[in-house]
Amino acid sequence: MKRSVLTAVAMAALLSLAVALGGCGGKGETPTSAGEATVPEAVEESSTEDEGAAKAAEEEAKKAAEEEAAQALEQEHAAVRAEAEANGLSVFTGTVHVMGGTDLCAFEDVDPNMNGNPDDVAMSTYAILVLDGTEHVVGMGADGPPREGDADHVGIGKHVAIFGDLGDDSASRWAEYDGMRVCVAGEPWFQTDVSLPFAPRMFDAELLYTE
Repeated sequence: MKRSVLTAVAMAALLSLAVALGGCGGKGETPTSAGEATVPEAVEESSTEDEGAAKAAEEEAKKAAEEEAAQALEQEHAAVRAEAEANGLSVFTGTVHVMGGTDLCAFEDVDPNMNGNPDDVAMSTYAILVLDGTEHVVGMGADGPPREGDADHVGIGKHVAIFGDLGDDSASRWAEYDGMRVCVAGEPWFQTDVSLPFAPRMFDAELLYTE
């Protein structure tokens, strides 16, 4: 009877010790597992923020460099235009269009038969500079006296079929710039006949720069 009581007490003590040890082990594991789950998330967030800040800084630096380059280029272009004007030349900016005579007549809304040679008109090639807007042009007249007038395009090249290989071909040199924005300088003059184009002419125009 006495031994049974002692055995029961001993077993109860062992059981209490086992429970206590199990509880300590559980408490020891919980902070570790929680720490292992939390630290990588914090590191990942910090890394993402650093990458975002670096990318934003890179974009800002790139934008600043592009703006600086654009300003430098505009200053260079302004200096080129100023020099040409200081030399007494007229400066125009616009888009180059190289076209046949028939297309030019349609563009200027004139009759291809006006000079009696529609075939020659169709076979001829012209280069015109379509200006950014209407400009007041001052130049010489083909008959001598100075002339002036408003224009939205300027003739910068021609090759008239009737003259064949003996004629002036100032149109072909603009072929590579067809459709491009350019700035040119020269001495405009106005025709006094029905030849194309019906606009101020600068067939000896100098290319200052392209855009």
